[in-house]
Amino acid sequence: MQYVAETVLNILGTFVVVIYAVPWVALLAVVLIPLFYSFLRLFRAAMRELKRLESIARSPLYAQINETFTGLSTIRAYGAVDRFKAAQEQLQDIANQPTYIRNTVDSWMSVRTEGCMAFIIASVAFVGFATNINSALLGLSLSYSLTLTSFFNIGLRNFADLESRMNCVERLWHYATDLPQEARGAASGSPAAPPPSGWPSAGALSFDSVTMRYRPDLPPVLRGLSFAARPAERVGVVGRTGAGKSSLVAALFRLVDFTAPVANGEGKILVDGVDIAELALPVLRNAIAIIPQSPILF
Repeated sequence: MQYVAETVLNILGTFVVVIYAVPWVALLAVVLIPLFYSFLRLFRAAMRELKRLESIARSPLYAQINETFTGLSTIRAYGAVDRFKAAQEQLQDIANQPTYIRNTVDSWMSVRTEGCMAFIIASVAFVGFATNINSALLGLSLSYSLTLTSFFNIGLRNFADLESRMNCVERLWHYATDLPQEARGAASGSPAAPPPSGWPSAGALSFDSVTMRYRPDLPPVLRGLSFAARPAERVGVVGRTGAGKSSLVAALFRLVDFTAPVANGEGKILVDGVDIAELALPVLRNAIAIIPQSPILF
């Protein structure tokens, strides 16, 4: 923001000096400002959307890098280095596409900016000689006019970069205000039933034909799952990546409301005989506990 303000002040000061030395240039500026503003509108819109596309394209790349570093020993043990390398290169190419187009758009605007500034400098020199103004004032105006090209190029880049970086704030605002909130009551939308006093007392867990998907248009990750764990029983769940181990916890804590109408799920999860879908969400999550896989607080 500081660089943008400094550049704007430098441009205004330069124009004041040039117009003071060659007043006829003010008429030329009135003609060129609408043309330049039309270029600026196209440039800003393109840079803003390209920055948004760049942020979206880089998210899978950063996730891939993080997963690769986390499972580096496993990747080498299973001989999957080439596969991960190919996936990395593909994601890198996709992430670089918006960046390449941004550089092209920047060059497009630079050519037009330099063309407008060159026309202004030539006009200052021509009008100065035609009107026989003081040579000292003409030299002063020409020396200041020569700096307009660099000021405009730097100022446009800084301004467009400032506006495009606000895309991060826009995404945070979207996550804070536009995403649908999870239901605080029962999953069905009906009034939540209070659990029995002292629930859960034993810790019996039962999954009864549970089917769960993370979005209505995705295939289910749990398909008719049924099992029971008796009180005080230790149960281990073993499976490959993507088998649904974490989805069990997501269903138990109702991180994904599998019985909600929008989830297209079915089945019941009972804790000490109480259907968790009929409980208020704060009551359910206050009654059970979890130790996460990555216990990081800050």
